[in-house]
Amino acid sequence: MINYKGDSFPIVYKFLDESGAWKVYDVVIENIGLVANYRNEFAGIIRKEQFTGLMVKLKKRLES
Repeated sequence: MINYKGDSFPIVYKFLDESGAWKVYDVVIENIGLVANYRNEFAGIIRKEQFTGLMVKLKKRLES
């Protein structure tokens, strides 16, 4: 549970067992998962700028 300015929000961690090691693969806050959020953002970029445009944006993020 996250408490922020008097409000409480549930937080759910989704785990995956890979080779005996549990790893977080998604975080869900208020029914919004990071994986789904990034998937939607990437899909929008690909529709507008093709896959190459997505790769350019991701490379720029890595450089900054």
